[in-house]
Amino acid sequence: MDASTKETIATLYSYAAQGDIESMVQLGKLLMSEDELDEAEKWLKQASRQTSAAFLPLGELSLKQNNLEDAMMWYRKAAEEGNQTAMINLGFLLKQKGEIKQAENWYLLAANQGNTEAMYNLGVLLVEKNELVSGRKWLQKAGKNGNSDAWIALGETYRQVHDYENAVKYYEQAKIAENPHAYAFLLEVYLATNNLSMAEKIAREGMENGDLDSLSNLGFILVAQERLEEAEQVLKKGAEQGHSNSAYNLASLYALLERMDEAMSLFAQLASYGHLNAQVSYGTLLYEQGEKDEGIRWLEEAAIKGNKEAMNLLAEIYEELGDHTKAEEWKVKSNLDEHLRF
Repeated sequence: MDASTKETIATLYSYAAQGDIESMVQLGKLLMSEDELDEAEKWLKQASRQTSAAFLPLGELSLKQNNLEDAMMWYRKAAEEGNQTAMINLGFLLKQKGEIKQAENWYLLAANQGNTEAMYNLGVLLVEKNELVSGRKWLQKAGKNGNSDAWIALGETYRQVHDYENAVKYYEQAKIAENPHAYAFLLEVYLATNNLSMAEKIAREGMENGDLDSLSNLGFILVAQERLEEAEQVLKKGAEQGHSNSAYNLASLYALLERMDEAMSLFAQLASYGHLNAQVSYGTLLYEQGEKDEGIRWLEEAAIKGNKEAMNLLAEIYEELGDHTKAEEWKVKSNLDEHLRF
């Protein structure tokens, strides 16, 4: 805690001790930000007896304490007093509990009051319920009110039913709104429709706007077009800027060109930094080159972190080595990963 914060807390303590309600709330919020949760709770609860302004921070405090029931209670109190942030937070927690209709009601209440985040959340919830007309309506309202993620979500509702024309229309809206993810979604549509010229155009546009993922994707597209020298230069540019996916694609290109020393060196570096795909590629290549124990070690490191490809490879490897018990263990973990998110 820096000196300025200590001084502010001391001043707030002085006023709060004299019964100033606003100071109690501000003190509680500041103490909470410093993780002094018990003391924060004391002042916020004291303030809550006289002002509803303490309800929202008490909800946030309860979440920090992993007390979801209390969090919902305080958010509900704040929401009933008209606090839109509380309505959204309550809706989120209710949705997590599976109480979808109640969540929808709170989102709707805030959305009808013009809250853009609530419009977005309501739109997503309705789409998940397969109420596409209503969901799209709210997503469009959120997008027009400045939520660029709503344009992405709206585009996704069309991409998922292979209406690529409308998907592109709304991804373009997200791009105009400078949503950094718009390029990746546009690229996905053009790759899905095998329109490599438009995919390249979008990737170059993203790259010119400083999107490093677009730079990496451009390298991938150039490889697909067998423009390998150009791809290498593009991917080197990304790797030199510290972009791990560009470096990974560059290592993969080296492997494709059978420049194995360069490929292995770059895969090893990325693997040591925790890049999961690099760990899988490096482990696989080591295993194929006869360094089986080291290869398995890298594959297991990726698999433990949830990489499904590594799990499947380990199942195959242990089956090949005659260790049926370990092979079955990795098969089971891989199947579980299809249904659970860790």
